[in-house]
Amino acid sequence: MRRRRYVKAVGTGIATLGLSSTASARGEGELPNGRVRETRVNPFPSKEDAAEVPAGNWVTHYVGWVDVNGESRRTDIERWLDAVEFSASIDGEPIEDPDRFWNDPEINDDGNWIVWWEYSTPPKSEGVHTFTTKFEYPDGFEDAGKTIRDPGRTDELTGYYEVV
Repeated sequence: MRRRRYVKAVGTGIATLGLSSTASARGEGELPNGRVRETRVNPFPSKEDAAEVPAGNWVTHYVGWVDVNGESRRTDIERWLDAVEFSASIDGEPIEDPDRFWNDPEINDDGNWIVWWEYSTPPKSEGVHTFTTKFEYPDGFEDAGKTIRDPGRTDELTGYYEVV
């Protein structure tokens, strides 16, 4: 697959080895170890329905794509990853090279192939924060003989969470 490097093995159709310190992460966008408190947030809650994150928790931002069109196959997920130009930002700050945070495709509980994007940050300050994702389809995307996304389509989602 062009441009895609899967970095971790761990939804929407538009879904350890620990270090001893909780302050030093294994790598950008990853939790430092399995002992830190984590809250997962996606880009769907409105400002009025902001997800609640306890102060002191690490925040894992996530979004996914599930293949539910026709027979679900890993190759369909891989074709989708090649078709989409993905970007993400947290509090307006873009994530550099966001493609490196896509996990390996896996089969979900319903038997469909899915791929997750995950990016973790250290605990955030109290208050409201944003998580924005942008999916651009320059050439569109077809699956199971159907047009799923027209050429030139852009889907942008911004979700809110509040650290309390």
